[in-house]
Amino acid sequence: MKPEEPTKPASEGTPPPAPEATSTPLEQDSTATGTSAIPNQPLSTSAIEELHQEFLASEPETPLSNEPVPQPAPQPDSSAPLQSTQGPINDQSTLASEPAPAPNQPAASPVSYSSQNLKSTKSRARKPLLAISGLIALIVLGGAGYVFGMYLPNKPENVWSTSLDRSGKALEKVVDKTADKSTLQSIKKSDVSATVSITSQDLEYTGQVDVKYDSANTNGKLVIKDEKNTPGKELAVEFLSKLEANKTYPDAFLKVNGITALGFDALLPGVATYENKWIAMDSKYLDQILGTQTEGKDQQITADDVAELTRKAAEPTRQYIFSSNEDKAVLQRDSVVGEEEVDGRETIRYKASVNKKHAKDYCKALFEAVFSTNFYKKTLAEGSDVEKDKQSTTESCQKSVDSDFKDGETYDVWVDKKFKLIYKVRLYDNNTKTYLDVGQTYKGGDDFGFFAVYNDPTSKSEVKVEISSNMKTNQTSGSIAAVFGAGESKIEGSMKMTAKPFGGEVKVDTPKDTIPFEEVLGAFGLNPASSTESSNPVDSEVTSDINAIHSKLEEYYALKGHYPGFANMNREEFVINELKIDISAITAPGSTNKFFSSEIPASKIYAYASSDCNAPKTECQSYKLSGILTDNSTYVKNNLQ
Repeated sequence: MKPEEPTKPASEGTPPPAPEATSTPLEQDSTATGTSAIPNQPLSTSAIEELHQEFLASEPETPLSNEPVPQPAPQPDSSAPLQSTQGPINDQSTLASEPAPAPNQPAASPVSYSSQNLKSTKSRARKPLLAISGLIALIVLGGAGYVFGMYLPNKPENVWSTSLDRSGKALEKVVDKTADKSTLQSIKKSDVSATVSITSQDLEYTGQVDVKYDSANTNGKLVIKDEKNTPGKELAVEFLSKLEANKTYPDAFLKVNGITALGFDALLPGVATYENKWIAMDSKYLDQILGTQTEGKDQQITADDVAELTRKAAEPTRQYIFSSNEDKAVLQRDSVVGEEEVDGRETIRYKASVNKKHAKDYCKALFEAVFSTNFYKKTLAEGSDVEKDKQSTTESCQKSVDSDFKDGETYDVWVDKKFKLIYKVRLYDNNTKTYLDVGQTYKGGDDFGFFAVYNDPTSKSEVKVEISSNMKTNQTSGSIAAVFGAGESKIEGSMKMTAKPFGGEVKVDTPKDTIPFEEVLGAFGLNPASSTESSNPVDSEVTSDINAIHSKLEEYYALKGHYPGFANMNREEFVINELKIDISAITAPGSTNKFFSSEIPASKIYAYASSDCNAPKTECQSYKLSGILTDNSTYVKNNLQ
């Protein structure tokens, strides 16, 4: 989509640049007096004269006759009709004339004209009249063309209506393009890269992200550097994912290097245990955590599902938000502030308010559309509760309209004069002076951009987000820039991202000797699976205890280079002082026993079996830690080293 650029009349000058806060008063509405959005400058006298001369110059001169002057003849009867003078303007009839009398001589006697002479005379007399009439017609038609083609469309109230409708059409075009099958096909395989920066008085971190993915595989890497405190050292995070057929979620893998190099182990004791080891998060675990136990090809989220969601959400947005329809428009124009140059754009600034009834209708229409999509049915639907969910979500949205938009509040809207598109909308809090700008950055061609700016003067914070996509290349770029605080407490952060279609192969090899992700979380007491409603309380306590002991054992190895033997594990003093384990953690549910069995765990006792340390003065290099669950299965944790 390339919006047509309005043609300005030649008489219109370019408005001088002005700061955002400065406005040129405009005509407020169709009944008020004032100037128009485009100056209605009349044609100058010199311009009219030039047109007149040009028109006359196009007429051929009537040549004078060389014939002798005819003798006087009787005058025709004045009552007799003259010979018809109708004929072409450039009639070549001759006009006889007497030589001009010499000075101080009496004038010659009257000259008699024949009907042919009269015809030529009237023809010459008509030409200036026709020229003037033609000029008047040109001025009238030109003025009408200006009024109907330029002046009326560019009056502020008409620009407002046009901008809403054109913005809606622009949204429709963008959605159609992004949801087109050829576009979706081109971005099924993409190459995404991003740079990150965080700085303050005491720190400076930079990062680089590179990810390649297709519909089933992801292969990426994140590198973080501490440029201020540990220059030259980095934290590298590799991540992989593979979506198997007939599964809702992929198997994901993560490996971290540089934990100790950047001192992260000091922030989270025990995390160094997982240095340079692949951690696995399989699809079944994600099903358990996310509460989606369905599997099957028909439950996978596809590009078509996303396209359908986008289209259906865009339609009510176009009908209610980007619309001048008085029966649906959420935004209604209250007044015209004036012409302003904003961010290098010539705009017209308006004061607008929110029509609450239409906003509530928009809530209803939006969620009617969203809840009917396959995207919703595959991810959020809960069978017979779909209608109930839709109703409660709609009601929540409608209540927020009453709480977020107060009666009498107005908001600033800037319209781009060149493209007749809404440039940005500002939501403003009069009490805190905080504002949120949301807008688009279209400047012609195939690039479409959107932005949002949040500014809080109280905390001296600002966050700006920009996204731009090229409709031909399907390449997208984006950025986030944030500032929090000022002076010594000031923190700045930024991210720049580029995503483009990828023509290569995204290859993912499943790592070997992986550590379950839930095991890592459990080591730090963060395993969400242990607290789900479906988990048995006894089993939850067993797994939590085993994971806590396992984490402390790995911390001990990181410090000592070996694991404790069985004897030390049964010394309460060693457990408390050396391993720093709460004694309750080695006590199984329903038991007061504070010791481990050597091999086989019992229902009320945990087992710790060390190995590679049976010989005298031999330090243990491996172990097996286990507990019995309520289904008589064994929950086991082995050494990581």
